[in-house]
Formats: sequence, structure tokens, C-alpha cells
Amino acid sequence: MPSSHKILVVEDDPHARKAVERMLKKGNFRVILAGDAEQARVHLAHQDIDLILLDWVLPKESGIEFNDWLKQQPQRRIIPVVMMTSKSKEAEVLKGFASGVDDYVKKPFSNSELLARVKAVLRRTSPVDETGVIEAGDLKLNVQSRALFVRGEQVPLTPIGYGLLEFFLRSPERVHARDELREAVWGADVHVAPRTIDVHIASLRQALRPWDYDQLLETRHGAGYLFHLPEASS
Repeated sequence: MPSSHKILVVEDDPHARKAVERMLKKGNFRVILAGDAEQARVHLAHQDIDLILLDWVLPKESGIEFNDWLKQQPQRRIIPVVMMTSKSKEAEVLKGFASGVDDYVKKPFSNSELLARVKAVLRRTSPVDETGVIEAGDLKLNVQSRALFVRGEQVPLTPIGYGLLEFFLRSPERVHARDELREAVWGADVHVAPRTIDVHIASLRQALRPWDYDQLLETRHGAGYLFHLPEASS
């Protein structure tokens, strides 16, 4: 039975594009194909897309540049993006994450690796079957809409940032090792480098900094991270 998830593949190499399409269809995903950023924009304007598989190297406009544009679109910035790349240097990978990419898969990749990463990203970015709000001091995390509010002001978070914060709020005041965070947010079957986790923690801290809530997220060197529950402002 086909999945309800529709994936946009943006890849300029026609052979690679068809290969990725075959892999995704084996996972029962619906697939839309684009050869460059311009074609991708056309599809985004006319279809509801659940995830984008984006090649780093594209003609005229790179995958990073396209992702930068995507994150500026109010109705589309929440679409998760998995970058396909042959780049493996840490600085290049971190550049992708800094632009808001949710994950990356290194070429050449196997069918099982691609499907594992796609499913893991969809799992952590899809709305959960739960209602209600998690409250901690002036923090209010709406589980249904996956939105964070601090003192009534909405705080923009990446999907991974949201996943980390929800995990911390559900299990505060205890140290969580990086492997524990990886399994909870990315999934047990997905490899994530420790440095990548640190980068997302830093991004979450930055989002909380205007309210001095970045200080609630403590690093325990050699052990992991701990989140302290805030007190409500008077």
C-alpha cells in the first residue's frame, strides 16, 4: 500500500534521480521529481510535499542556496530536508546543518540507508497523535502544532530543535548521553556524529537565549546534557 507521504527529489543527474525514485517507491513513498531548483519551486507551488531529498550540487543554484530560500517561505519552511551529498568533511556537513537541513545522506548510499534516514526524519517531524501543552515556567510547548511559546511569543525552532526540547521537557533534571538523544530524536537505526548533536544543541540554546533560557541547558562534560526546569516569571 502506498505511503501517504509525498517526497520531492531534487537531483540534476537523470540516472541518479531515477535510482532514488526506485529506492523510495520500494519504501512505498509517493515520489515527485525535479532536475533543478526552478522545477522544485514549481512543484512546491502546486503540491503538498512532506519531505525534500535535495542534492547539494545543482546547476545555477546549489542545494544550500535552495534550502536558504525554502526556509524563508512561511508556508514551506517547515518541510524537512535531507541533503544528498558526496561531501564528507565535517565543515561542509556542518554548513548544511547550519542552513537548516534536517539530515544528510552521503553518496553513494544503499536503499536501506536512504529509507532509514527518510523514515527517521518523517518520524520526528510529523505531528504526533497527542493533544495538549507541556508547560514549564514560561515555556509552553504545543505538542499538536509542534510550536514553542515563551511568555506568549512564538519561538522558531528547527524540527530537530523541537524534538530535542520536547525530549528534555519530558525528562528534565537528569543527564542524557548523546546516544540517548540520538535514539530519541533521530532514531536508533540512524547514525549521527556526536559533533552533529552538539551543533543542534547549540542551535537550541541560541533560540532560547533571548529569555536567558539557554542557561537551562547544561553541558556535563564526558556525560551528556541536562535540562533544568525554569521557574515562572513573577
